Amino acid sequence: MWNGDLGETHEGICGAHQGGRKMCWLIRRYGYFWPSMMKNCIEYSKGCEACQRHGLIQHAPSVPMNPVVKLWAFRGWAMDLIGKIYPASSKQHCVIIVATDYFTKWVEAKPVKSTTSQEIITFIE
Repeated sequence: MWNGDLGETHEGICGAHQGGRKMCWLIRRYGYFWPSMMKNCIEYSKGCEACQRHGLIQHAPSVPMNPVVKLWAFRGWAMDLIGKIYPASSKQHCVIIVATDYFTKWVEAKPVKSTTSQEIITFIE
């Protein structure tokens, strides 16, 4: 099987840009075999520009989650920024500062125009 047939299997009317192993399995199912088939299929699928552009992004492995235990209300807070929000509000606010109490899950939120340190200090006070 030559490179054009690999392309037809990978990208053609019956191909769906599968990975190398799946492509090798399909070619074997069609009745073809050669000694370096798996290697050729993996190399071909890794070289596909469309697959590299639109394929899955490799992320770092996840870290186990550890619960944050607080025994009293308002003892620990989590803060986050939401934004940039488009379109901005009528008062030109495009970011939201959010704080959540770990124990009660009480949420405080404030829309702001920018994320300067002074805005965040004002929010905390």
